Amino acid sequence: MSTYAQLTENKEALLKTIENEIKAYDENMKSAEKELLAIGALHKDEFDGNGNLELGKGYLHIGNKTIIIIKRKFDLKVFGKKFPDMIDITKMFKVAPIKKAFLDSDLRKEISKLGLSVGTEKDKMEVLIHEEKS
Repeated sequence: MSTYAQLTENKEALLKTIENEIKAYDENMKSAEKELLAIGALHKDEFDGNGNLELGKGYLHIGNKTIIIIKRKFDLKVFGKKFPDMIDITKMFKVAPIKKAFLDSDLRKEISKLGLSVGTEKDKMEVLIHEEKS
């Protein structure tokens, strides 16, 4: 039993070490992202017609981004029963079908009554990495 206990303790220590390393990577990534966004803000005039600024293996993109706005009266259970095709358990909401539904005035009224709305973040800049092709 002592071997099992020691292995369990070692596993927990290893998991804690890995967790700390991941936190450090996340902090470094956030810092690098802030630096890249600051560079983009200084060089807005160098973005191409598609809103991209190439930077080696990645690029900065500037454009409008649709966001979902949740109001106080929103209830995810009620919304999920009424519009299951607009919810993704990994992301909470599927933006594209909700955005499309807001083009239909009747659906927009129905969704708005449930406490959900759509907005736009103007000129949102984000860091993107080129996908590796295998």
